[in-house]
Amino acid sequence: MRGVRAGELDGHRPEASVPACEPAIDHTGEDMDFVELWDTARPILVQGALQVAAAIALWVAGTWLINLAVRLLSAALERQKV
Repeated sequence: MRGVRAGELDGHRPEASVPACEPAIDHTGEDMDFVELWDTARPILVQGALQVAAAIALWVAGTWLINLAVRLLSAALERQKV
C-alpha cells in the first residue's frame, strides 16, 4: 500500500473532525468599557513609569559618584606628582 494515513481507508479524514478554534476575542457587539480598561491599565503604567524614573535617578547618581571618584583620585595623584 502506498502511504495512507490512519482513518483514510474508510473514507474518513481525521482533519475534518477537528473542531474549529474559538476566537480569543468576544465579538458580541458590546462596546469596550474604556473606564474599566483604564482602571486596569493605570497601576501597570504607574509602576512602569516609577521604574523608569528610578532607573534614570540611579543613572544620574551613579554618573555623579563616578565623576566625584575620578576628581578625588586625580587630585590625590596630582598632589603626589604621580
